[in-house]
Parts: sequence; C-alpha cells; structure tokens
Amino acid sequence: MLDLRTQANGSAVTRFQAQVDPDGLRTVVTETLALTTSTVLPPLPVRDTFQAPNRPLGPHWTGTITTDDVGGDAGAISWTQPFSATQGASMTFQAIDLNAEEIDLLLQGQDASPCNVLEASDQPQRGTVPIWTCQTDGDWEQQPLQSTHDITVPFAVGSTSGVMTDAQGTVTVYKNGQAQGSVVVDPSWTYVGQGGQIGLWAITSQQTVLSQFRGGNLSSWHRLSGFHDRAGASGGGEW
Repeated sequence: MLDLRTQANGSAVTRFQAQVDPDGLRTVVTETLALTTSTVLPPLPVRDTFQAPNRPLGPHWTGTITTDDVGGDAGAISWTQPFSATQGASMTFQAIDLNAEEIDLLLQGQDASPCNVLEASDQPQRGTVPIWTCQTDGDWEQQPLQSTHDITVPFAVGSTSGVMTDAQGTVTVYKNGQAQGSVVVDPSWTYVGQGGQIGLWAITSQQTVLSQFRGGNLSSWHRLSGFHDRAGASGGGEW
C-alpha cells in the first residue's frame, strides 16, 4: 500500500492511498482524501454565548466549572452531545490574557476524564497553536509525532479561534474562519477516526473572556475510487 501526500505552504492538502500490483501492471487508487478540508471553516451552530456572568452553565455542559464565567483557570468543560469523526469547534475572544498558559479547544473527547481527547492549545505567550492528543491516564503527545511543530497563529481581542478534524486524522486550525495550517495525527492515537465531544479548557488565563462557542458535525469530504492499468485497461476513472 502506498500512502502519498501533497502539500501547500507546508500543510498537507491531499492524500492518495494506492495498491500496487506486485507485477507492476496495475495501480489501484483505493481512496483520494482531502486532508486540508477547506481554506475557510464551514459554518458551525452557536452552542453557547456565555453572555450571563455567574449564570449556571446549561444542562448541555459537563466539567469542572459551574458558571458562565468561562476563562481564567476554568478547567475543562465538554458539550455533552457527541459528534461525528468530522467535527469542528470555535470560540471568540472578548478579552485575552497574553500571559495565559493555555486556552484550548477540545475535539473528540471520549469521556469525562481530563484525557482521551484532542486539544488545539492556543498559547498566547508564543503566538502558536500546537495540537496535542491524550490517552491512557494523562499520556499527552504533540502531533504529528514524526515532525512535531506548532502552527503559528497569534490571536487578539475579537479574534475567533477555530479547529476541525476529519475521519482520517487531519486537524486544521483557523483564525477568523481562515485556515492557518494543519497536521495529521499519528494513527497510533487510539481515537483517530472516531467521533466524540467538543469543549474548552483554560489554564492560568485569569484575564481571558470567551464568547460565541460554536461546534458540531461537518460534512464528510468527497472520496474517489478507481484504478489506472498500465496495460491500457481502466475502471472507475484514471489516475
């Protein structure tokens, strides 16, 4: 099996998976998968506006805080409804603590533990967003494992931070709806290709105020199947 990927501006764009005949007569393209799902974050429904200070969080939330004052050292909170493997979330900064350790968007959460989740970790001090995954009692790993790097994204007051992942493990980070970069999660992470909960997590971020939390399912992207036969025969389209 061949796994070929194209890139643009350092980010993976398309992934081709192909099966090569041992005699070299036929190459079967099993899938063509869009990795960078879109340069623009597709519309997501508003789940909470956080516009009522000290109001209890609604029944759709679960986690370590109980009021609408989302920010500070809020801990992790999750939207209780799980979504499909192709999912996204976003948040808007009404105020941002530039000394914050982390202000995170969470995807693919599997349970109420502070693990078994994918994290897009906005780090204002560095102006970057690394992608982390966790499994097995706090075993955090930055993705991608073979070429770990942060995505450079400086946010400011009024900015919207967004992230989406797809069923193949491609995670794309957005600023104000525009793609900033993507990584492909290593298949060794147990939850690649699985759905789960979305959420938020703030650490040492006392001056941060968040609003307009959006998230949910995103449409699956088009797949092509077919083969190209070097001898001249073809089926399902040529590659």
